[in-house]
Amino acid sequence: MRIAWASTVGIISNIVLIASVVVLIVEIRQNQVSMLAQSSYERTQMSIANDQALVKDAQKKINRKIDANEKITEDELLAFRLWDSQMIRYFENLHYLNSIDVLDDEIWEANLRGILTFCRRQKDHPDYPALSANDEFKFRSSFVEFFKASCGLDQ
Repeated sequence: MRIAWASTVGIISNIVLIASVVVLIVEIRQNQVSMLAQSSYERTQMSIANDQALVKDAQKKINRKIDANEKITEDELLAFRLWDSQMIRYFENLHYLNSIDVLDDEIWEANLRGILTFCRRQKDHPDYPALSANDEFKFRSSFVEFFKASCGLDQ
């Protein structure tokens, strides 16, 4: 009788353990979906802000001046740096989501193309770096390493 009782208790505890693991897996997946939804919302907000900046043609004009090696004003430099900072933060967030495997491949590919565009400008115009050494501490070190490696800026 004792052996049957101990066996029954062992089976019940194993079933409870398996059920707990299943519940944990479901909660983790729900959390990932929630994180992806939040990230998507933030990307949308950032895209709206970027579009508003582009509607004003401020970024286009500043980029044209930089490409033509013309001097830009302090206000233009500030706007330029703010836009760059916003885009680098966007790239960093997508890099993080990709590293935890919750990002669509298409979004990641678009992110890589965006980073390469910033890399090209950073190489062509070192006076206006997309990610300056002073700003590196603001971002995850894994992203900074990835950005530098992608741009061929690693030492």
